[in-house]
Amino acid sequence: MVGQLTIKVLGELNVTQQGQLLPLPQSKKTRALLAYLAVVGRAQRREHLCKMFWEVPDDPRASLRWSLHKLRPIMNTEGHVRLHADHNSVLLSPQTVDVDFKGMASLRPADLDLLDTERLESLAATFRGEFLEGLCSRTAQTLRRGGYVTEIWRFGCTWRFCAPLFDACKTAPSA
Repeated sequence: MVGQLTIKVLGELNVTQQGQLLPLPQSKKTRALLAYLAVVGRAQRREHLCKMFWEVPDDPRASLRWSLHKLRPIMNTEGHVRLHADHNSVLLSPQTVDVDFKGMASLRPADLDLLDTERLESLAATFRGEFLEGLCSRTAQTLRRGGYVTEIWRFGCTWRFCAPLFDACKTAPSA
């Protein structure tokens, strides 16, 4: 699709459109919110997002609104509305963004023996570093332990998958 956005979470978080890197907001919580919405791929209740990202006595709903305001110009481009928010929930439409981990989401370690070298190399190339590398705030660390990693496991993409993937690439016969 023309105008497709690509969100990469396997390594440093980045967003590209037609190969061009898009600038992200400076706020680490806003970046973490974007990554979470991309990984989960389904509507999230505003209350859940507020508890997850803004555990402060200030106004967490206002902080969420501010973050969504910063993300809309990045996500909603070229007439495509990708980031949907109403009074109760927020959704980054999964049909309108390509998230790098989704190529591995349905694979299990046992599936590796069935893949050809080209596919293995393609999967290995998606790992550009640690999950959400560089997003090392307390929020990101908490999400790695709980929210994000739990969601990735939920989709079947466990980090136990990585080592066999790289080993399979090294030992696969060349075509």
